[in-house]
Amino acid sequence: MRQGIQPLRVGVIALDAEVQSRASHNPDAIRDFSEAMKQGSKFPPIVVFYDGDRYWCGDGFHRVQAAKRAKHMLIN
Repeated sequence: MRQGIQPLRVGVIALDAEVQSRASHNPDAIRDFSEAMKQGSKFPPIVVFYDGDRYWCGDGFHRVQAAKRAKHMLIN
């Protein structure tokens, strides 16, 4: 099993609402994170869990959504 911080394609990360611990997402945070990402800002790595089929986001929902909005292909 591979562990550690590795780039992962943004599009393979499941962001299903059932596994989101927040009641809702914060569009302002997503917008701000996205703009910062476009400017080259670095963010803490997200946490994902792989079940053998899918990568599930455990922490970093806003960062993944921001990376998608910024049209980034990879995220750490």
